[in-house]
Amino acid sequence: MKNIISCIIISVLIIGCAKWVSADFSKETVVIISPADNHSDSLQAKSFNWFEMEGSNKYQLQIVSPSFDSIIVNILDSAITSTNFNVSLAPGKYQWRVRAVNDDFLSLWTIQNLEITSSTYLTGQTIVGISPSTGSNTNNMNLNL
Repeated sequence: MKNIISCIIISVLIIGCAKWVSADFSKETVVIISPADNHSDSLQAKSFNWFEMEGSNKYQLQIVSPSFDSIIVNILDSAITSTNFNVSLAPGKYQWRVRAVNDDFLSLWTIQNLEITSSTYLTGQTIVGISPSTGSNTNNMNLNL
């Protein structure tokens, strides 16, 4: 009888602990939706999208210019809980990468290249304000926009 009770208790503990075991995706990569690798256009507003990886609770997104082999500007290094991120980028060459993260594992990086070309037209562009910051209040009548 003690043997049966011991087996039941051990089984319950094993099943209960299974919820705390993280998915091992350390040999997998995130699948990118957009922008496509080597994409080039003049639109500065970009939406980075990828498919959800089962078992992840966040993603690490990095954007640099011009490439990870020779970083001149580190644009972004952020943990994101969703599968998309929107940002406005100045004309130039960029490389970006994303990987899935959970409490125990990191997936492999998925790396893509992107180029924003110069344009003399503002059609279709999203203008991002730098100054003054959103919601700021001042009694100064001379503002730099």
